[in-house]
Amino acid sequence: MASQTDIRECDVPYFTGRSAEEAEDFIQAVNRHAYAAGKQRDNAWIAEFAAPLFSRRALRWHEELDEGTQNDWKLLKQAILTEFTGRQPASSIIPHAAPARASSSSNLAPADPPPGAVTAEIGYVRVDSEDIGPVGYLFFTDSWLFPGLATISNDRNFATIFEADMSRNALRLQVGM
Repeated sequence: MASQTDIRECDVPYFTGRSAEEAEDFIQAVNRHAYAAGKQRDNAWIAEFAAPLFSRRALRWHEELDEGTQNDWKLLKQAILTEFTGRQPASSIIPHAAPARASSSSNLAPADPPPGAVTAEIGYVRVDSEDIGPVGYLFFTDSWLFPGLATISNDRNFATIFEADMSRNALRLQVGM
């Protein structure tokens, strides 16, 4: 376990979530400290060591993470890079279906979807602010007084679910109300 003296005496700066460069520097500094302490393979120890070093926007973001990510440095590093650098996780950590077995008579890659086919993704729209971090989720009211009024909800359970057509490198949102 990381001790309080580790935090006070370490040369790892606080992480505020200010920039992609700060995120990368923070990960590198935490990794260096873990290596110096002989704990480079102890992902739980590293995550516990790093936890009190989150500050401001990064602290608010860290507190919203699930416990499994907060307590595993390997997962936490990936989450930091995804959130603060815009880098998508490596395909090896994204769940996906097993590849189809290739036919012995063909070595061709899978065909693109036919023209006009809709490649839909379903989800929420999260609204963030660089100054204060996550603000909430886009929500369209169904009030008789203000039908279709857009607002922000802190609770994802109230957020409007969107369907987005991801074909043709364009993003078109369709909202069903």
